[in-house]
Amino acid sequence: MPAAGRLRTPVHRVIGRTRTVPPWPPVRARGRTSSFVLARGDDERALLEEFRDERGGDQVTLLGDEAIAALPVAAGTVTGAALLPLDLRVDPREAVPALAAWLSDRGVRFHRGTHVGRIESTEGAVVVRTSRGDLRGRRAVHAVGHDVDRLFPDLAEEWSVHRCRLQMLEVDAGDLRLESALLTGTSMLRYGGLSAMPSAARVRERIARESPELLDVVMNLMSTQRPDGALVLGDTHHYARTPPPFDDEHDAELLLREGARLFGRPLRVLWRWRGIYATSPRAEFLVAEPAPGLRVVSVTSGIGMTTAFGLANTMVDDLLR
Repeated sequence: MPAAGRLRTPVHRVIGRTRTVPPWPPVRARGRTSSFVLARGDDERALLEEFRDERGGDQVTLLGDEAIAALPVAAGTVTGAALLPLDLRVDPREAVPALAAWLSDRGVRFHRGTHVGRIESTEGAVVVRTSRGDLRGRRAVHAVGHDVDRLFPDLAEEWSVHRCRLQMLEVDAGDLRLESALLTGTSMLRYGGLSAMPSAARVRERIARESPELLDVVMNLMSTQRPDGALVLGDTHHYARTPPPFDDEHDAELLLREGARLFGRPLRVLWRWRGIYATSPRAEFLVAEPAPGLRVVSVTSGIGMTTAFGLANTMVDDLLR
C-alpha cells in the first residue's frame, strides 16, 4: 500500500527515510517486497496507466501479457496489472511482539495492565495519572488509535473522529501460492494515490452499476498469504461513533464470493475477525497539542500500519527539536 498512498503531507514524505534508518528490530519481510494491483476492466487498466505516468516506472511497473497470465488468479479475468516494487510486507503476529521485545532490550519500560485516567500539563511537566500512580515527564504523546475521545472528547469532536469497523477473513485456498499482496479495483477507490486518478470516477460508476452491494459495504478486495499458506482476505467497512457489537454475515458472504471469483476456486473460512480504526473526514492524520508538552496523535484513516514508522519518527523529531 505505500506506493498507492497519496504523498501530500510531510508525514508521508518521511516514510522514505525510515526505510534506511538502522538498526530496526529483527522483523522479517514476508514474500517479495512488492504488491500487484489488478485491473479487471478497461477503466481500471486506464487508471493504472495514469498512476504509472504520475509516479514513474520506479514506483509503478505495468505488466505484460505473459506476466499477467502467470498471476495466481482466475484465468482470463485480468486485463491489466501493475507491480508496486517498493511495498514491504511483514507478519503482524510476529512484528508486534518483536518490536516490544526489541524496545525492552533497549531500556524502554512498558507499564502493562495499567489504566490511564487523565493527562495534565503543569508548569514544566506533563503528568500522566494512572491506576498505578503518576508518571511525569517534560513531554508526552497520547497515541491510542481510535480512542481519542476517551480522554479528549472535545478534540475528537472537533476533528469529527469516528470509528471504522472492518471485517476480514483468513481462508484456505488449497495449493494456491501468492508471493505478493494483491489489490483490485475496489482498492483503487480506497487509497488516495489511486483514487485521485482521473479514471477513478469511471471505476466507481461501473462498480455502482454492476455490483452496488460492494460499495454499500465499502469493500476493499485484497489478499496476502501467511507463512502457513492461509490467505488473508479483506475487507469491508462500516462507520459509526460507537460501532455495534454485531458483525453482519452478509459481509463475510460477499468477501467469500468475491474472493472465489478473484482466485477461481472455492475458499474455506479458517478465521474471522474485526478491526477498529479511527477515521475523520478532515484529515488522514490527527496531530494536536491540547496543552504544552502534550501531543495527541492518531492516524484517522485506514493507513496506520503503512505509515506508523514515518509518523512516529516525525513526531519524535518534532518533540525533541
